[in-house]
Amino acid sequence: MLPINRYPPIIVNKSSLCKHDREIFFVSIGKRLKAERLRLEKPQVALAQLCGVTKRTQVNYESDRRLPDAQYLASFAAAGGDLLYVVTGTRFSYQAAGTDAANVMLLHEPMLPPREAALLEHYRSADDAGRRALEQTAAALGMDKP
Repeated sequence: MLPINRYPPIIVNKSSLCKHDREIFFVSIGKRLKAERLRLEKPQVALAQLCGVTKRTQVNYESDRRLPDAQYLASFAAAGGDLLYVVTGTRFSYQAAGTDAANVMLLHEPMLPPREAALLEHYRSADDAGRRALEQTAAALGMDKP
């Protein structure tokens, strides 16, 4: 069996990079998958179950022994994973999108950690007075203490 290329295709002359630069430039899909799992606060077995694979398969994906297939990646995205980041290493940016922020937010909210997503949902479901109270509380808590 031929070895699998563990890195997303990037047009660059790899031989012109020193080893240190290659390690920084070519971060594995497995490492990004693990970073996303940790961001989602999911243990390996829980994410594996959500994505329809075994824990061993999840471990193999995160250690770059295997590459995830399309079915796994679709399930991963449905579970809240940032698929763009896992595949390309680039996080979604609202400013770079150049589109209606409200529509973009609806498409990319799963990128938020669960606690932040819950806070945002509470804010959105509050009336004007509730939103003002949340904004004032957040501003007060975020202020630098002397």
